[in-house]
Amino acid sequence: MYLIGDGSDSRKNATTLWKWRKVNNVNGLVILPDGCTASIDADWATLEAAGAVFLPANKSSSGRYWSSSTLASDLAWYLEFDAGDADVNCNLGRANGLAVRLVRSL
Repeated sequence: MYLIGDGSDSRKNATTLWKWRKVNNVNGLVILPDGCTASIDADWATLEAAGAVFLPANKSSSGRYWSSSTLASDLAWYLEFDAGDADVNCNLGRANGLAVRLVRSL
């Protein structure tokens, strides 16, 4: 997955552009845009102004979000994360209900 790095070279330094954070007392994953010069540890207002995306976790402190990439007609890739890791190598039947967060290039 492009946002956090999938082992390809499509997004330079992708693995340093995301981090588990708390925003407005909600745990989740903060993802910085390409070319962002703000520190991933900056306050949320600074990161938001720089184009960062926040993916909130659920109450069990993990999150699952669909990717736009399908694996087969009935399977799709998704991002799974928690406080210790983020994994893009997950797939699930498309009939399952996972969260969706629109993220696009400006």
